[in-house]
Amino acid sequence: MFSKILNAFKSNHVNLKEVKNAAIITFNRPQKMNTFTPEMPIYLYQLFKDLEKSDKSQVIIQGSGKAFCAGLDLKEALQMKFDEISRLNFYTSNIMDYISHYKKPYIALIDGICMGGACFFSMTAKYRIATERTIFAMPEAEIGFFTNAGASYILPRLKYNLGFYIALAGARLYGYETKKFGLASHFVESKRMDELLKALAECNDDYQVSKTIAKFSSIPNDLHCDIDEILSSVDKCFDGDSVEEIVDNLHLDGSEWAMQTVRTLNKMSPTSLKVCHKLLTNGKKLNLQECLKLEHLLMTNIMREFNHDFIEGVRALILEKDLKPKWEPKKLHDVKDDLLSKIFAPIPKDKELTFESNEKAKL
Repeated sequence: MFSKILNAFKSNHVNLKEVKNAAIITFNRPQKMNTFTPEMPIYLYQLFKDLEKSDKSQVIIQGSGKAFCAGLDLKEALQMKFDEISRLNFYTSNIMDYISHYKKPYIALIDGICMGGACFFSMTAKYRIATERTIFAMPEAEIGFFTNAGASYILPRLKYNLGFYIALAGARLYGYETKKFGLASHFVESKRMDELLKALAECNDDYQVSKTIAKFSSIPNDLHCDIDEILSSVDKCFDGDSVEEIVDNLHLDGSEWAMQTVRTLNKMSPTSLKVCHKLLTNGKKLNLQECLKLEHLLMTNIMREFNHDFIEGVRALILEKDLKPKWEPKKLHDVKDDLLSKIFAPIPKDKELTFESNEKAKL
């Protein structure tokens, strides 16, 4: 049934396995933390649609090795032309929107690293299973970009201003923390993943899936969330109307954590910090599709005219690894409102992001 798509998948580091009542999709690029190549979302989008119509009771997605998925392969992204980037964003955004109203149980086994664009495949799933190996991060500001992949919808809805802390400071949530703060729906020990998969394959409907996942879910015996110790400070310091106000709040706090966070922010792209802050602030008031459209708008404007920091960030942190990016502008106070206005400026109607419910996607 899926032979044509499977052949494409075999050359693109994604496997599909049908086990009884389940279709299991596996990112299979463990040597590169399961980063996805530009063409993979095109095939995945079609596969998700076909699987929804299939006789399988549920669809499961997972990663191989130590990662669930670390987002887009940035080395390949640098080689892409603008039209290719726009096309990629169409498919990834539509995948996320499609998953958010999937007609059958969709289960993301986030057993390992989940960064950046991985959110397109996991964060709107009904069942998001974390383990003690889960690491969630959105490190885009560190490479001169902005938090996308639906982050403008997901992050500002986290309590205690954690979303702003994650987006601006590149903070990570580990293991059970992702369940505690709502990024994951359940927590299951990693050693039970194979057993869980076998049990899920026997399920015939959403009720059985829900009951099975609940049976395997647990709370770690040695539960200790490091972030609890700084939660009140995060909530207070990152409650700012601007990045500058957040930095001032951190200086007023004066703790070791606060001053380390200031040093971290000083390493980020100043433009990225301000774009991320404005994006998340706006995202609080928007639905998922509106957030994805806004992210697409930013992607369009940044990759066309304001991509210096992204190119420089990837060079310094990924390609040459000298860890000395030369941001432009260099300081927060040099990122003026008129620059932000240009980055957030409307794009032509024919360049706006559309969704399958409004316009059919064609491979």
